[in-house]
Amino acid sequence: MVDSANNEQQVEDERWSELDHVSMTKQAAKLRAQYLRNKKPFLRKRTTVANLLFPGVSPEDYIPGESIQIFAESVESKNTNVPFDFYKLPVCPSVTQDGKKRSSYRKNLGQRLIGYSFHPTSYDIQTLENKGCTTLCQIDIDRNQMKFLQKLIRDRYRIQFTLDSMPVVMRSSQDNYVIRGFPVGFVDQTSSGDDAFYLYNHLRFTVYYNDKEAGTDPEGKILHRITGFDVHPVSIVHQGDIQNELETCDSEAGPVLNDPANFLRLNIISDNSKSVPVIYSYEVSWILSDVSVSAINRVVSKSYQP
Repeated sequence: MVDSANNEQQVEDERWSELDHVSMTKQAAKLRAQYLRNKKPFLRKRTTVANLLFPGVSPEDYIPGESIQIFAESVESKNTNVPFDFYKLPVCPSVTQDGKKRSSYRKNLGQRLIGYSFHPTSYDIQTLENKGCTTLCQIDIDRNQMKFLQKLIRDRYRIQFTLDSMPVVMRSSQDNYVIRGFPVGFVDQTSSGDDAFYLYNHLRFTVYYNDKEAGTDPEGKILHRITGFDVHPVSIVHQGDIQNELETCDSEAGPVLNDPANFLRLNIISDNSKSVPVIYSYEVSWILSDVSVSAINRVVSKSYQP
């Protein structure tokens, strides 16, 4: 049945190619209109030429349940001028749940000229769908990778993510600060005065959205526009087997919190042939916001005025 349908479609396309539907005559215009009506639309949502030619410049609108990718930029530090690619770190590979490779990021003209590098991550985000603690993958970290992570933490490297062109930020309403990206980990001192390095292996994402600006799609579904992207990093030693439910990562329980008694410490391995398993996880919360994308653009434009 499939081959028959494909053959019929091929015959139909050949018949249309023989007709004059390219010239500026009225008959050709009618043929073009009829041909386009019979074709299935390739765009599910309303869009503009600017959105197609310059992705990321105009805000995107999403329907509930639509998948959105988180992209990773470089890993940078103000203490050094040497950036690193995100996938130089021992992190989860960029694949979907069925093992397929994630699609790439469509950079706009400015991002191409500046040389921004975006890589898809394996975090699974759907519009308006909250997600409790979810395991991402398990990575075996060897001795050299352990040293590399300690170097990044010591030099205060930060990981940069984007969601719908919104940069991920850490914020504190109590301390009144907002900072872009999140650290690889942190350093503390032991009772003996030595430095102890800890890795952030769990991320609590908060996505803010507005449902008043976007309108509806051609099918009448309400569209939503992302207005903010926050992260709260957590260091935790997960208990259990990743193939089963982890004791420390219950999707039905509350948010995963930082507990000093259960921080994930990076200890240098004495044997080069051995490795330490590290489980990465995340959770997602969606919060309705009154902030509009136009207001965000005004704030950003004012901040760049001389």
